[in-house]
Amino acid sequence: MTARTLRAAAVAVALGLTMGLTPGWAAAAQPPPPPEPELPVVIPTPQSMQANGAAIGVPARVGLMLGDGADEATKAVVRSTLEKAGAKEVVEGQRADLTVVVGLHSDPEVAAALTEAGGEPPTGDPRPEGYSLASRAAGAGGTVALAGNDDTGVF
Repeated sequence: MTARTLRAAAVAVALGLTMGLTPGWAAAAQPPPPPEPELPVVIPTPQSMQANGAAIGVPARVGLMLGDGADEATKAVVRSTLEKAGAKEVVEGQRADLTVVVGLHSDPEVAAALTEAGGEPPTGDPRPEGYSLASRAAGAGGTVALAGNDDTGVF
C-alpha cells in the first residue's frame, strides 16, 4: 500500500466517524445495546409502569393469598385469569412456586408481598380506586402482588 492509499483510507475513516458511521471493524468491538424489555398489557392502564426483571411464567400450581378487600368476585377473576394463563391448580391460602397476593395495601401481608415483589405501597393520601401491581421472578415462579388503595382498587 502506498502512502497516498493509507492517507485516503485514514481520511475516509475519519469522515465516516464524524458523520456517525462506524466501520465494520469498529462496530464489532462494541457490544450491541441490550433490548428494551416488553411490558405487558395491564388493564386498567397504570399511571406508570416499568420492568424490574425477568418475565414470570405461570406454572401448573399457583398459590393464591387473599388479604383484606379481596372478595369472592375478585377471587373468581384472579383464578380464571391464572387458569387461562396455564395454571392447573390454584391453591388458596398457600404459597407455591408462583404466589399471587391480592388485597388492600393497608393489610400488612399484602404490603409485605408488594415490597417482596419490588413494589412500593403508596405514600400520603392514596388515590381512590388506585392500585399497585408488582412482580418478581424467582426460580420457577415468583411473587405477584396486587395491592388496592381501596376495595375498588383491588377489583
